[in-house]
Amino acid sequence: MKSTSLLGSTLQLTLISLLSQLLYFLYQVILSRMVGTEVLGLIHMVMPVYHTLLSFLTSGFALAVCQLSSEYQSKHNHQALGQLVDHTTHLFSYAFLLFGLLFLLGYRLLVEQYLKQPPPLLLLFAIPMLIFFTAQEIFNKHYFYGTNKVHIPAAIQITEQLVRMAAVILLLLLFPHSSPLETVLLILLGMLVSEIYSSLHLIYLRKQQPITFPFAFPTRQGGRQMNHTILRIALPISLTSFLCQSISTLNSVIIPNLLVRSGLTQTVALQRYGILFGMTLPLLMLPFSLINALSIVLLPYLSRCKVLNEHKQINHALKGSLLSILLFVAPATLLIAGSGTRLGALFYNQPAAGDFILPLAVGVILSAFEVVTETALNAFHHQTSNACITLLSTLLQVYITLVYTVSLGLRAYITGFMLSSALGC
Repeated sequence: MKSTSLLGSTLQLTLISLLSQLLYFLYQVILSRMVGTEVLGLIHMVMPVYHTLLSFLTSGFALAVCQLSSEYQSKHNHQALGQLVDHTTHLFSYAFLLFGLLFLLGYRLLVEQYLKQPPPLLLLFAIPMLIFFTAQEIFNKHYFYGTNKVHIPAAIQITEQLVRMAAVILLLLLFPHSSPLETVLLILLGMLVSEIYSSLHLIYLRKQQPITFPFAFPTRQGGRQMNHTILRIALPISLTSFLCQSISTLNSVIIPNLLVRSGLTQTVALQRYGILFGMTLPLLMLPFSLINALSIVLLPYLSRCKVLNEHKQINHALKGSLLSILLFVAPATLLIAGSGTRLGALFYNQPAAGDFILPLAVGVILSAFEVVTETALNAFHHQTSNACITLLSTLLQVYITLVYTVSLGLRAYITGFMLSSALGC
């Protein structure tokens, strides 16, 4: 096992991530022209909730699949390797069925309270099914990440986006949609088509045999021990991810309201919030695609090295990861920060995107170091410690934002972001 495989996988995922972002940008442009701003607003109300639920139900299990598949492969435990995704899916099914029950009990009441007309009945089933098939895709992708076959999920990711674009556009063209909710439903159904394609394709490639329904009950020996191991890894990650995603979702409500209390009008508060989160931070996060890719391949790599007692490779990989932040991510982020006003005017016709960009850049760089170190903690089975650190850092940022936004404005969030990233490191 050579370090070049780690570098090669990281670069491959980085390029795929950049191509994926380009396709997503193109998809958003086409969608905005076809459905208008009201539907896009509804979609952006639905998707944060969807991603919060998806993260809670899958993030811990995905990390467990990635880590354990790497360990089982290193130990040549092919029987456990073959059972891992099925066991994970079985455990996921309990959480999914509980979520489905709560969703059915509360969804219609909540939607009817906030929307003028009842949602289509099909919408009631579209989101749970979307979560289910996306979970299958995520688990199988992380199986391939863990077994060092990065090219397979990378290829599926691009073809899935192409299928999604085609499915959504065809559904919008072929079926009438007289209300915004009906349009949202068609978009969700197009997403569901793409998730069914990618999940079944990945299951087939993993099994290399005719597809079996992924809800199968695992009955082989050692199942209880494997389930215990999966849950020990997954639960701290899932709970922490749910909390952090929930806070991120609530930011869209809390921060503008606090800005209004500080003396700004509702319009100006929303504008400043939109510039910070919709323009400034996305600009700064462009070099972060390397860190996201690195964290995906670093976890199974460190897990393999740990099983094989290759301590020299562990040190080399961690030093190389930290060095990549110093030599690439940090300079690129600071370069963007130095040109923030000009880039804001060029891309968004909004020079104010350069406001507060330098302290935010410091926070982003600290976050990059934080991601690498928490990936190492996860690889060494310190999920609970990692979750506690993440939780403490998040609570620090929430406290500073809630207490000081009225007096400091957006500077409170930026200060909290910097301090929480530093604490996390």
